[in-house]
Amino acid sequence: MLLAAACAAGGATVTLALDPGSPQCLVSMPPTVTIDAGKTSATFPIVIIGQGFDENVTLVASYASSVVRGTLHVLPTPPPVIGGRHACAVKLAKAGNDLTYVHDPDLPHGFIQMTSHSRRCLEGTIRCLKAFAASP
Repeated sequence: MLLAAACAAGGATVTLALDPGSPQCLVSMPPTVTIDAGKTSATFPIVIIGQGFDENVTLVASYASSVVRGTLHVLPTPPPVIGGRHACAVKLAKAGNDLTYVHDPDLPHGFIQMTSHSRRCLEGTIRCLKAFAASP
């Protein structure tokens, strides 16, 4: 939110929220941010939680009777890779496990629990199962 004029002494507290129509599990941010006296804007941290998703999240900032909305596009974070293979797969192989690893960018950590809530996770799970079934 950019105020039209600089804040008076004491600053202004802006309320921050996710739009109710946005996915609620992808980002975390503070409930408020203070714009310092003499300033027209402030920054605040946004932590990406759902790192396996490619989604838009609408942020809402409210101050007095003004409400401003902005869209944040959350992109998937690639998994850690060692020598062209996922770090977890490397650890499992070093421990003597015979494994087949298929990376699907639509599947975040813990995707099995998400399949009933996300079409993309369900489809990614099906793709992985088909890939496992087709592997030697």
